[in-house]
Amino acid sequence: MPTFFDSLSIPLELTAAEHSVFLDRHGLSLAITKERQRSDRYGFSFSVVSLRLLIKGGVDAGKLAEMERILATRLRLTDERGVNRDGSIVIILPQTDYDGAVAVVESLAKLAAFEQIYFEAEIHVYPESVEGQFDSQDSSDRGKMLRYDEGCEDAVAIKHFEDPTKSINSGATTRSFLVGQHPSSLHMIAKPFPRWKRSMDIACAASGLVVAAPFLLATAIAIKATSKGPVFFRQWRTGQNNRPFRIMKLRTMVVDADELKDKLREMNERDGPAFKIKNDPRVTRVGNFLRSTGLDELPQLWNVLIGEMSIVGPRPLPVDEDALCEQWQRRRLDTKPGITCSWQISKSRKISFDDWMRMDIRYATTRSMKNDLKLMFKTVAAVVLGRVGH
Repeated sequence: MPTFFDSLSIPLELTAAEHSVFLDRHGLSLAITKERQRSDRYGFSFSVVSLRLLIKGGVDAGKLAEMERILATRLRLTDERGVNRDGSIVIILPQTDYDGAVAVVESLAKLAAFEQIYFEAEIHVYPESVEGQFDSQDSSDRGKMLRYDEGCEDAVAIKHFEDPTKSINSGATTRSFLVGQHPSSLHMIAKPFPRWKRSMDIACAASGLVVAAPFLLATAIAIKATSKGPVFFRQWRTGQNNRPFRIMKLRTMVVDADELKDKLREMNERDGPAFKIKNDPRVTRVGNFLRSTGLDELPQLWNVLIGEMSIVGPRPLPVDEDALCEQWQRRRLDTKPGITCSWQISKSRKISFDDWMRMDIRYATTRSMKNDLKLMFKTVAAVVLGRVGH
């Protein structure tokens, strides 16, 4: 007896034909978001393959249609494919690990070679991502577009290297697959950093450093006069796409603050991996004033100016704390970290760590000039009212 699902089904040949249509960039972004949410919820990994066709004179409609036909015959109905901004073909493979994605790339290369279609490929796996790049015969030919001519099976042989920065041995196969670590955020589909936001960052950071220069000088003298140690505090934080960078702050604690952290662990007032103490005994007299006003963050204008941070964005966590975050929480790394954010200007100690992460993810997915300006004005008010989170 036919079921409800049978009544809704479409003949297989029609489904395959319809499914072969490429998604646009917006469709790809939506599909990636759905798969990431499934992965975070159920623990499945999935792969994204990016193919860049190597066709002299550019990719014409005929070759693209032929590649579309090849994809339709090789991929599953649950797989998605589309065209990215740079013209590359992107394939989404649900519940597929790295080895499975490599198998798909190999089979596609063999099928495409018979039609004289050649490509470079990158593989990204979520949540634990690796990146691959088809490359040429040896280190002197790296970066050249090598086509398949004859001996298709030999041409697509894969050789693995643990470090993608190492030179390829001269005896390598015609095309090699370089394997290395890659951020799990799948940033190749993520929204590009807006030009208006970068322009605003440069203008605000440059003018802010000029205006703050006299204060920074006075504060430097006060810090050196009241406690031993450097004026600035530098710490490794996790930035956009999992890239670490060294954040700059005015030093507000004693020099051996990190060594004292383990002794004060039981006083931690935060849930999750974050470490926060309201009346932290490591804070100096000058530091207490700087932290209560948020002025210790001013040196981060330099991080903004060189592009490591933004004025508005999720606060970057120390590398050791970020490593303890759950996979879904790391979606906050899709955008640049900032000096101020929704959590920073709220009564932060009353917000759970999970809610803090949700606020950051919400900002990363809905950022706009209007929201940034609103948060900047709220930050000024929070500084005046002494409500800056630390």
